[in-house]
Amino acid sequence: MQFAEVEQAAFCPAAIVPGIEFSADKLLQGRTFSYTDTQRYRLVTNYLQLPINRPRVPVNNNQRDGAMWTGEFSGHVNYEPNSLDPDAPGEALAGKPYMHSIEGEVMRQKIRLTNDFIQAGERYRSLNKMDQEHLVDNLTADLLSIYRPIQQQVVDNLTNVDPEFGRLVAEGLKL
Repeated sequence: MQFAEVEQAAFCPAAIVPGIEFSADKLLQGRTFSYTDTQRYRLVTNYLQLPINRPRVPVNNNQRDGAMWTGEFSGHVNYEPNSLDPDAPGEALAGKPYMHSIEGEVMRQKIRLTNDFIQAGERYRSLNKMDQEHLVDNLTADLLSIYRPIQQQVVDNLTNVDPEFGRLVAEGLKL
């Protein structure tokens, strides 16, 4: 029971009660999209049918069958128009949308940060010598089978990250 209760639990901030809206928090808004994909990967495609994630009452929606389906539906049609039940499936009534007002000017402008390689360079320089060598060796091995002009583009980017890093990969590729 411990495995089913703890290891298979799937939580999602996007599962909210109708009428409640998300704030303008960008992190929260981004996470609302990723959780369901993560659960499909971590558990299985039918993670909502697992006992810990399944609602206490059956869900009567228009989704049928599909990968890893464990239930069985009968008597209810899931397409429209149909001659068996002309009123089904019906559309859900829409709630009142939340209007979030923001004041200020919106404009397109260049980002103030002009060096896209600072963080990568700091990361490379923070590695010890052995880890730097492993990184260079792994990159070189992976780049050997790639078209030559692409190799040069990668080396140019790595040189922007750290001149020594770019030089070592270029030497490994014999550029």
